[in-house]
Amino acid sequence: MNRLGYILVETLITVVVLAVGLTLAMNALGSEIHALRISKNYTHASFLLEEKLAEIEKKGEIDIVNEWKEGEVSGGFSGDYENFRWIAKVEVIYDKEGKPTNLVQVAVTVIWREVFRERELTVVTIMPKKITS
Repeated sequence: MNRLGYILVETLITVVVLAVGLTLAMNALGSEIHALRISKNYTHASFLLEEKLAEIEKKGEIDIVNEWKEGEVSGGFSGDYENFRWIAKVEVIYDKEGKPTNLVQVAVTVIWREVFRERELTVVTIMPKKITS
């Protein structure tokens, strides 16, 4: 009869250990899935950022006078990337004396929304102004 009491206690301890272990394993698995989703979105944002920069460079240089006035331009992506959007900020670079140079600074940011927060990835580059003739 005394042995039956030990078996019951051993069984209860085993169930508690298994419950705690399975709970920790499930939490770890959930965290890994969340980390993979974040990593996937950063990878997509990186590719979209490269695509947007290539599009800006493909137009030649930045045309400050006509299309790319100093300031901000924004837009979105289509297809599988509808939850991503981009913002391009253009600023003229001035020399030491305060005169505008032939260069502009372009900062492109890709922004996306994850479960409860927005994330963003930014790249800044310097490009020559388009010379109009």
